[in-house]
Amino acid sequence: MPFREHWRDIQTLHNDGIPLDTTSNETAKLFDETLTQYVGWYSDKQLRGIKGSLSHLLTSDANCSGSRILATALQLLSMPRPYVIAHAQVIEMLGNTITSSNDYIKLHAQALID
Repeated sequence: MPFREHWRDIQTLHNDGIPLDTTSNETAKLFDETLTQYVGWYSDKQLRGIKGSLSHLLTSDANCSGSRILATALQLLSMPRPYVIAHAQVIEMLGNTITSSNDYIKLHAQALID
């Protein structure tokens, strides 16, 4: 049984202080689905679990920097020793999010680099 069945769209995420850089409501809902599972410390099999949700999220909008930031953060947090990833690898995973004109995106990307 899923913990939630309704996921936030672009406008609701923006209203909640998460200005996701996509025009796709599907991507916004997948972002919310993935983030909610992580924050709630559960992996909903009906949603393909966190890994499945994240995979689907990343393919739903290849240009969404927020998705890449979430994926990079989850990868770093799931590692026993995240510092073993070279700085260059983190930058590569983030792609062009570092140079985003969106301050929210840029600050989150920079936090993962620092």
